[in-house]
Parts: sequence; C-alpha cells; structure tokens
Amino acid sequence: MIIKANNIKNLTDARFFAAQPMCKWLTFHIEKLDDLVVAQELESWITGPLLSAYMPNAELTQLYHAFAALHLTALDMNSGVYRNCKDELEVPVLLRLHYSSSISYHYYLDKIDKIKAIVLEVDDISNVSSTHLKSLCDQYPTILKSNFSTDSLDAMLSVVTPYGIELDGNDETSKGEKSFDLTQDLVDVLEKHQ
Repeated sequence: MIIKANNIKNLTDARFFAAQPMCKWLTFHIEKLDDLVVAQELESWITGPLLSAYMPNAELTQLYHAFAALHLTALDMNSGVYRNCKDELEVPVLLRLHYSSSISYHYYLDKIDKIKAIVLEVDDISNVSSTHLKSLCDQYPTILKSNFSTDSLDAMLSVVTPYGIELDGNDETSKGEKSFDLTQDLVDVLEKHQ
C-alpha cells in the first residue's frame, strides 16, 4: 500500500511526506502561475516520491507545460478535464473520480493504459459498501481519498486493500507552525496494515 500526498504547497509538507517510506506520489496543487513557480522551487528539494500535479481548470497545453516544467511522472485529473482531453492525452494520469455506488467507471477507463491509478474520493467512508469498494480496489489500482480518522481508516483497511491512500498537506496551526500529529497517526495505521 502506498501514500499519495496531495495539495503540496510548501517545503514542510514536501519534506514530511518525502521522508515517509510508503509515500510514492507527491501532488502539487496548481491553480495559478505563482503555484507553478512554488512547485518548481519545491521540486529541487524532493527526492524519492514520484511527482504529479493537479490543475483543476487547466487546458491541455497548460497541462503539458506543467508536465515538462516540473518533470512530472503523471497528471492528477478530475473526470471532467479527463473526459475533455482523454483522446489527445499523451502522458500518464492519476484519474480523480467521486465515489458513487451507481456510477459506471468503465466509461472513464477505456484508455486504462494511460491511467496509473484511480483516486477515488469518498465523502463518508462509513457509508460505503465494503463489498463494492473491495471490488473496485480488486479491479483497478485505487487510491482512496476520504476524511479519515484513525478508527475509520483502520476499520476500512481490515476489509479492503486499496493500492493506496491519499493524505493532504496540512495547514499551519499558527504562523510558521505545522502539526503532523493526525497525519502521522494515519501513517501509523497504514504501516500496521502493510
């Protein structure tokens, strides 16, 4: 099982996650040019994890520019952006889908050779059928994203083995201060299930 660190916008988050042996992906969240500049600065400090970028409103040319500028190994895309450009895509993708028990994921996965993993966003993990979730995780490399507590993550991992879990970079607790206590507790739960 791997960790995909999301919303990396500062050196503290980048270093914390890069130091985690389970961290395979670091994802920069880029919405404006300043974010791209920060990501380029952070890239020089990061060794270990593969790099990706999430650019929610970008055009294909902007995605390719970021891919080349940051030496990314994949683009993290929501389903809308992916649908609009999947036929022209020439780079690997981490496809972000919102969980629904009624959705057909096959529509998105017809170009599965370009998709490295599905990032499945789940609003409330306690309300999800573990049978359905297990089926998805067995069929596709699935990275789960939810508002996990240590208890909910532990319970879910007792019945489902996803490819990985997505954890977010933290906000500052006060000016210049960060706490990784909850994040480290979640990492400890993941390590327990390795």
